[in-house]
Amino acid sequence: MIDGIAMTVLLWTLGGFLVGSIPFALILGKLLFKIDIRNWGDGNPGATNLWKARGFGWGVFAFLFDFFKGAFPAWFCFYSLHITDWGIVPICLAPIAGHAFSPFLHFNGGKALATTYGVWTGLTIWEAPLLIIVSVYFFSIFQKVHSWIQMLVMSSLLVYILIRFQNQPFLYPFLAIWLGNLIIVIAKHFAELKCWPQWQPWILKLWKKNP
Repeated sequence: MIDGIAMTVLLWTLGGFLVGSIPFALILGKLLFKIDIRNWGDGNPGATNLWKARGFGWGVFAFLFDFFKGAFPAWFCFYSLHITDWGIVPICLAPIAGHAFSPFLHFNGGKALATTYGVWTGLTIWEAPLLIIVSVYFFSIFQKVHSWIQMLVMSSLLVYILIRFQNQPFLYPFLAIWLGNLIIVIAKHFAELKCWPQWQPWILKLWKKNP
């Protein structure tokens, strides 16, 4: 027999994966504009390509859908249902994995960054998203390759978790969420990560001036 807590974790995990798998940006593009957003940008069915296809406003609208796919289950289960042990791990990873490997798209989904940001917002409210925003801006000043910027942001998130929650009982579940999240992000950015990190042009110019 599965006890009540285990059943709750199972249902939220399955539900999170199912909802996470829904490609809202792709659906919006087809329903409202009769376009396939995978024909724009990097070919992924995410909010960024709806932005490129139909403008910033629609991109933000789709981003919010993908964001809340991760934010709501993480927040509700952690703070309302008080699932703060290992059960929170599959609940948080499910929407990220669903978005990245959607069964509705033959397991070829988006890069899951919006859902990733949503999960960590749900778990930490404002702290992790503020760190992510600052980290993206900071590393973008120096680094040119988007995928490597995401790796640096994930590294910053790890440092934050280790320092912020070092004395909390849910430290190790948070680390497990981070590790699973990292594996998914690497899998979705693997082709771009094959190239070496590239400095922004202004750094190269500065280096040439001051060898």
